[in-house]
Amino acid sequence: MKNFPDLIISGIVQNVKEALIHIETNTIDIVILDIELNHESGFDLLDKMRDRQFEFICLSVSKEYAFQAFEYGASGYLLKPVNEKELAFSLSKFKS
Repeated sequence: MKNFPDLIISGIVQNVKEALIHIETNTIDIVILDIELNHESGFDLLDKMRDRQFEFICLSVSKEYAFQAFEYGASGYLLKPVNEKELAFSLSKFKS
């Protein structure tokens, strides 16, 4: 992303299983987490992570899950389609 030249995307995963493996084998500072996955949810991933060492921003097509996302400790909640300015604002909290 042009606003964050130091941002390194360590991976893009398609489901909870892939996410668990990726997070466990990489150093992750922030996860951009889609709430609605095929037969799972982003909350399923969070439930399986006992000791989260990362921040996360949730994405969804609906406002329906916003409260729940913040109960889980989300640092942000963005509606799809994601506006680049909103994403940049959310990520700016983590820029060192």
